[in-house]
Amino acid sequence: MAIEYEVGAEELHKIGEVGAKRIKTWLDSTYRFRIDQTIYDLDPSGNPYTRLRVPQLQSGRFERFDLVGSLLDEDAQPGHEIYVECKVYSDAGNQGVLYDEYLAVCYSAFVALSVGLGGPADVEFMWATTHPFAVTNYTRLLEPEQIQDACEKHPERLGDEAFDLSIAQQLAPRLWLAIVNNRVEEMIMGLELRKAVAERIVELAS
Repeated sequence: MAIEYEVGAEELHKIGEVGAKRIKTWLDSTYRFRIDQTIYDLDPSGNPYTRLRVPQLQSGRFERFDLVGSLLDEDAQPGHEIYVECKVYSDAGNQGVLYDEYLAVCYSAFVALSVGLGGPADVEFMWATTHPFAVTNYTRLLEPEQIQDACEKHPERLGDEAFDLSIAQQLAPRLWLAIVNNRVEEMIMGLELRKAVAERIVELAS
């Protein structure tokens, strides 16, 4: 059976592409993340990279994130793989609703990736947005109970599996929430200085 490559509306949305690449630049500039691919990058054959896909507990289903890369430790050594969902908003919009489904997707992917490993998969997830949302609930957005609420709203993401709070407790420390607005982007050092820092990091890591 041939594998078909799908290019959906999200990949073709220019605003989303610009936003995702802005967030990629910011993450790379922190030198704690190394982003390898975006959903808009194509392989030498002109197809989307499959590395951005994560499996779901529903049979045969997967979801795509906008960015994928590695979380770097203090010595610039790559650690957990990280999947990033990027949102470009000028206000809070409907992010609260979308975030709930995102959490259910993360839980489903975390379980699906961990099956057969004998332990939690070496993955983390980030919601990176240009505008804050759910401000009255902001301090709870990365809590296990928030994951539970999200999975209760989207039980289809769990397939035939029952929700397990202990898994949500393992997942919660692996979730990131980043607000990357224009002022945050202005914190990035100049390109030449970033290159010099990157060269020094390579020296330290070798």
